Amino acid sequence: MSAEDLAGVARDLARGGFMLFVGEFLSTILLALAAILMARLLGPGGYGLYTLALVIPNLTVNLIGLGMDFAAARFPARFRAEGKPWAAIAIIRSITIFKSLIALTVSLTCLAFADQLASIALNRPDAGGYLRLGLAFVVFQAIWSLLYYAFTGLDEAEKSALVKISAASIKVVAAPLLIVLGYGVVGAIIGHYLGIAIAAVTGIILLLRSCKRLRLNTAKESFGGSSLGQELKLVLSYGLPLYLATAITILIGQLRFIFLAYNVPDRDIGGFQAALNFQAIFLVFLTPIITSLLPAFSKLSSNDEGRGVDLLFNLSVRYSSLLMVPLSVAVMILSPQLMEIIYGHEYLWAATYLTLYATIFLYVGLGYGTLGSLFNGVGETGLTLRLNLVNLLVFLPMAYALTSRLGVVGLLVSTLLSNLISSIYG
Repeated sequence: MSAEDLAGVARDLARGGFMLFVGEFLSTILLALAAILMARLLGPGGYGLYTLALVIPNLTVNLIGLGMDFAAARFPARFRAEGKPWAAIAIIRSITIFKSLIALTVSLTCLAFADQLASIALNRPDAGGYLRLGLAFVVFQAIWSLLYYAFTGLDEAEKSALVKISAASIKVVAAPLLIVLGYGVVGAIIGHYLGIAIAAVTGIILLLRSCKRLRLNTAKESFGGSSLGQELKLVLSYGLPLYLATAITILIGQLRFIFLAYNVPDRDIGGFQAALNFQAIFLVFLTPIITSLLPAFSKLSSNDEGRGVDLLFNLSVRYSSLLMVPLSVAVMILSPQLMEIIYGHEYLWAATYLTLYATIFLYVGLGYGTLGSLFNGVGETGLTLRLNLVNLLVFLPMAYALTSRLGVVGLLVSTLLSNLISSIYG
């Protein structure tokens, strides 16, 4: 790759990263405001029950992904860099259709067993109705998450930002309003998913227009006569190892709440979620870097056989650390004040949870977050799978033992140690 081409990739990365940052920043502010209002209006117990009601729908959406979201960012970027825009359109079309059908099938299946899932997985037999509400929106949530990556792969990060901001804007109005009107936890759940549903429908319309514009600006040629089956084979060969890696990460995230559901009351879960909401402060800076690095690594590995990848990775770790480490230390020091100011005196006791959780972002200097984009961008998804498998194997026995004895603190200690070991391993 020439210096001019490398500079072009860097410019695209900077522009895309900035637009994603704007989207993350604005949506984070809106979601943080929504979380504060919901936590105050529902109280720790109600907020904990609301949190548990989202566990199974969120787990379902992420487990059906098969790595397709990341493929939607990588392959359009790679094919466009290779001068094959029609291939980019074909891949996006195939991924969207396939993921939507899977989401619909799994959603209907889970709806039929909502009461059993609430009783067995959440240890809350009376939460079946709440669970059905979330499961009804699984298809919209699956499409919404896909759109964020698809627009990134098309170098239209401003639309990725729009998908995030529109969902957050609706939630911050709808969820608190429905709670105030007397709908309680039900209103919170509906308000949460209503924004996602509207953003998903809007995003699909924008995606169709983007693909149409790309098709009109390109000479008419087919993707080698490829069929839907061939396109999905390409996506799944890349995405399945990544899917397993992502499934492990999501599984760990949701298992935390399942462990807590069997060991602590709703009040403690509400305090844990209130502390966990502060991750938005960190992710508003880290997520744009991670997301924009994936297509950037894909372009570099495609055009120069990896030259420049090491340089880009080292720079991303260095600058990520300059942002994340001071922010993490500040949140750890100010955790009591932050909890009381943001959520009120009723949540002050949960400041310890925030202090422990903020520690994980010190690991950015070890490649936490950026390692996944590196491996996925160069096509080494098996390495991502291995990294996350180490995390899971360390987390499970430790969390099982410590959560039953120390509650939320034990769970957080398990999370910190498992992420530290996997980051060092990577």
